Amino acid sequence: MAKFEDTKDYTFSGFCRLHDEFIIPRFQRPYDWKNKQLLDFLDSVLEAEEKNYFIGNIVSIKTQGSESSISIVDGQQRLTTIFLILIALRKILASLNDDKKNKEKINELERKISYILDYKNLDTDEFMSKLRLHRDNCQKVFDAIKNGEDIDIKNLATDTERKYLKNYEILKKEIENKISRNSSDDILKNIAIFYEKTQSLQFVSIQCASDNDVNQIFEGFNSTGLGLSVADLVKNAVIQAAKADSDIQGKAESLWDYIESMFDKKTMARFPKFIRYQWMSRHGYISNSNLFKQIKSQKIEDEYKEDVLGYVQELVKDAEVYMGHIYAEYEKNLKLPKTLYEEIRKFRFLQTEQVYSVLMAYYRCFQEKKIKEGQYLGMLRKLWIFAFRTRFVSISPSDYERVFASHCDELANKCEDSSEVSKYSDIFFSKLSRQVSNSQEFISNFELEVNWKTDSQLIKTVLLELMSQEKAEVILKNPENEHILPRAPEKWGYEKDQVQEFVHKIGNMTLLFEADNKSASDEVFEVKEKIYKKSIFKQNKEISTKWGKYFKGDLSSINKGIELRGKELSKKIEQLLKFN
Repeated sequence: MAKFEDTKDYTFSGFCRLHDEFIIPRFQRPYDWKNKQLLDFLDSVLEAEEKNYFIGNIVSIKTQGSESSISIVDGQQRLTTIFLILIALRKILASLNDDKKNKEKINELERKISYILDYKNLDTDEFMSKLRLHRDNCQKVFDAIKNGEDIDIKNLATDTERKYLKNYEILKKEIENKISRNSSDDILKNIAIFYEKTQSLQFVSIQCASDNDVNQIFEGFNSTGLGLSVADLVKNAVIQAAKADSDIQGKAESLWDYIESMFDKKTMARFPKFIRYQWMSRHGYISNSNLFKQIKSQKIEDEYKEDVLGYVQELVKDAEVYMGHIYAEYEKNLKLPKTLYEEIRKFRFLQTEQVYSVLMAYYRCFQEKKIKEGQYLGMLRKLWIFAFRTRFVSISPSDYERVFASHCDELANKCEDSSEVSKYSDIFFSKLSRQVSNSQEFISNFELEVNWKTDSQLIKTVLLELMSQEKAEVILKNPENEHILPRAPEKWGYEKDQVQEFVHKIGNMTLLFEADNKSASDEVFEVKEKIYKKSIFKQNKEISTKWGKYFKGDLSSINKGIELRGKELSKKIEQLLKFN
């Protein structure tokens, strides 16, 4: 049972007077509040009519070797947001510096806010940020925001760094909108009111007696539905399990930081998903609710510290593979033949997250030489066809997730050579094909739903597949998407808003090589028609011979042609991309 050293209610100002530093420890998740959470919190604070507005619990533990520092176990999202609100208030105050009449009041309020944001280190005689982040890069960005430095978001490398800046800018803009613009007196008065409201925010402080209680508290939050992800829980459990050996703990922390940095450069939201897909790729199906319990019992609890480190090393290897499948900049992690990269990239244009468990399992089979390149390529092809078709037929991820997981378990634990992999894969794809076999539903949904604005790469991929049936070398020449009716249709005598409902549909799309695409551009149909007629592809020639009569008509005729051509293309694509 967890023990507490102190449980007491505080105001934010009282809590700040009691402690010099609020340290965000290594096991904490990154700062990740979304717009709605941010604005809901701000509105709750600013619109509260009574003082001492209650914002929940802050759970902490005293930092070893320091009486004035505490580590925040739960509450960093709220504390960080309060600090960003104060920084925004101080920035707005700085814009009033020309107000000589209120100069003294402005300076006094700036001093009060600065006293909350920073403390004086008596050993160095320097002012330090009261909020201390465990990552140096995040601390650097936070301090730059606090100090009023100009920051270009394009120069920020990670999702978390950008989150600090974006949230600060959102808060500052929202506060400015709520402040009267009638006079500097009104602005100053409202800033003072907002400041007092932040200082009177009330919460219950729960301080753990020792770090042995942190794990219980941390896991307890998960069981009570307070939103900790499995990545947070596994990270904390790993660090706790390895703490008896400082060398192993240091290695585990360093490796975990490396994994986090990969996801943070893209999106941390994928990290918990990866933890689950990684487990399924090796061990079969597991529900979200049971995942941490299973990882803890099989990989962490009662294991040698070296085994815990081995699990983290396994995660690192699989995280590199996972990210290599999803993002081009991480492809180098895979070290695959060129033809395999081309097939893997197609999965990025879909929205089937669950497929990555099987992709990791097949990749492992190839690396372990259980399958050869041609066999691997064929499996990727069939898996992509299934993932592609799931987008356009009525099927829930839960309908195939267990099938995926069961096949991963077979690949990991029952297959020793290519013949066994082939046997289980044939059964696997037979099951999948039955789930997406509704041709009419596919054709109807594909024609209606595919849109260039959101699916440009997917459109290019399927049109390449279609055209390469005529000329295989088309893929090597990499043609570009072409709108028959242009997105800017002024030369056709129309405005953009007149065509926006159908200009991006599949029936209005084709592929042209770069030079032809530039020549066609926004030209009238008569100019484009000459280019289509000279094309080496039947699909393009037919735009003139079969569909030209529609594109030469009025808007109603063009729309009708796009619809009919879209249905025909959809039928051809359905026939092309189905299980044989």
